[in-house]
Amino acid sequence: MPDRVLIRDSLTPAQVDPVGCAVIAGDWYSTYDNITTSDPTDTTIDHVVALAEAWDPGAHSWTNERRVDFANDLADRRSLRVVTAGVNSSKGAADPSNWIPPHSPAVCGYLADWVSIKARWSLTMDQSEHGRIRNLFTDRCPNQTIAAWPITPAPQPPDPDAPPSVCDPSYPTVCIPPPPPDLDCGDIVHRNFTVIGADPHRFDGNNDGIGCQS
Repeated sequence: MPDRVLIRDSLTPAQVDPVGCAVIAGDWYSTYDNITTSDPTDTTIDHVVALAEAWDPGAHSWTNERRVDFANDLADRRSLRVVTAGVNSSKGAADPSNWIPPHSPAVCGYLADWVSIKARWSLTMDQSEHGRIRNLFTDRCPNQTIAAWPITPAPQPPDPDAPPSVCDPSYPTVCIPPPPPDLDCGDIVHRNFTVIGADPHRFDGNNDGIGCQS
C-alpha cells in the first residue's frame, strides 16, 4: 500500500525497482510542512485520521475487514497522503485539538479533509476536537468547503462459518498473529506499523500508535 500511494502522489512519474517493485525515486510535496523531496526514504504515508484516533469514535466496533478498508483507503485521496517523516512523527495519532499542520496555508484543507473522513466513516468527534475545528473554521477558514466523498464500503456482518483470523486486529495494516507465542520486534520484519486496541505483543512501548519504530 505505501508504494501505491507514493506512485499515485508523485509529482513526476515515480521510478520503481523492477526487481523488488519498490519505489526508489519521484517527487513528493508534503503539504503539512511545505517541503518537496525526491527521496522516498524521507517520506512516510500519513493516515489523516490515524487508526488509533479512529478507535474510540467507532472503529473499535468494526469488523477487522472494515478496519483494513479504512487503513488502506485509496478510494478517497484525502485519507492517505505522502508527508515528510519528521512532520508525521510530530503529528502521531493526534486530532486537531492537539495538532495542526505547521505550514499555515495547509491548515484549512487539512481540517476539511479531517471532517470529510470522519463523516464518511461515521466517526464521532469529542468536545475538544469539535470545538477546536469549529473555532479554526470560524477564525481562519470561513469560506472553506468540503467536497463530496466516495461511497464508503458498507460494513459486513461477521461470517459465523468463516475460519478464525490469523491476523491480530490490533495491527490492522500488517498481518501479525495473536499470541501465543509472545513476539517482540526482533521476531518480525514489519516496522512503523499502526497499533490500535489491546496490543497483545506490546510492540507500541510508548503508546503513540506506531509499532516497532525504526
